[in-house]
Amino acid sequence: VSGAVEENANLSRSPSSNVAPWRLVPPPDDLEYVPPDDVPDRDLQCSVCLGWPVDPVVLGCPGGHMLCRRCVSGGLCPLDRQPFARTSPPQRPILTILGRLCVRCPDAALGCKWSGPRANVQ
Repeated sequence: VSGAVEENANLSRSPSSNVAPWRLVPPPDDLEYVPPDDVPDRDLQCSVCLGWPVDPVVLGCPGGHMLCRRCVSGGLCPLDRQPFARTSPPQRPILTILGRLCVRCPDAALGCKWSGPRANVQ
């Protein structure tokens, strides 16, 4: 852990503006959601995989669609086929809602009984 802290400290002191911005670590792709969160909200679901967005991004296309990062490939929006040059993170309230979704422990198959907010899974 101390090595990671030291590395982060070195990054913050770097004069280069080319350092990638800090991002949340996305949850695992194969989480099992606990009812009532096992059915994705149609307003928030990824329109490509039809699940809760994992590592969501908002495309810079005219529709501003939010999709899982893994569901985006190339420079065309998969929904409206319009070009986009950038992606951005969703607004904080959306990330908060997604982080509060209730999931089972990724090690449930090994006997772990924990379930809780998706934001607590690493």
